[in-house]
Amino acid sequence: MCAIGGIVRKELINKHHLEILDKIIDVQLNRGPDQQNSFINKNVAVCVNRLIIRDEIYGKQPYISEDGEIVICFNGEIYNYKSLYKEFYPDKVESEYSEVELLCLLYSDYGISFAEKLNGMFAIAVLDLKSDNLILIRDFFGEKPIYYYKNDDTFVFASELKSLLESKIVAFQIDKHLLCEFMNLGFVREPNTLIVNVKKI
Repeated sequence: MCAIGGIVRKELINKHHLEILDKIIDVQLNRGPDQQNSFINKNVAVCVNRLIIRDEIYGKQPYISEDGEIVICFNGEIYNYKSLYKEFYPDKVESEYSEVELLCLLYSDYGISFAEKLNGMFAIAVLDLKSDNLILIRDFFGEKPIYYYKNDDTFVFASELKSLLESKIVAFQIDKHLLCEFMNLGFVREPNTLIVNVKKI
């Protein structure tokens, strides 16, 4: 179990936003106690809490492509990563396989459609510095959700809702209409959550 998070701003990331990122890392520490790392570039910052099960050496995150243009943050498991390596990158030595490297290679070669090749449970943040895009992807069944909040100048996301709340960037305000939905159905339909202005991928 790992966790990801990040902030995107219209203006440059400042000390206040780095404190928010640190809070997201701290709150999600139980999901990834082995490594806590971040990547910051001008108006965007992303982070990963990592629980190391495999790929200790080659799976360090955030993963940065060799050309420095792609940054990947990954939470979850790709069940078919070995078969994807063998199909698309047969020259790669199996002892050096890494799920996060594979994601980077596939995105570099196939763009956003790479996600269609994946079988697993996952949440992925792809920061494409060349196109200046942040892409958030989750598995089909939503086993690894991503929560996000945005206002006029800031977009923030995390693996856990409480990370957004405890960062103080999001006010704890229950959506009364959705509370009624929750009471009737036992859940809130996506992309909504019970918190005002917080959505879920």
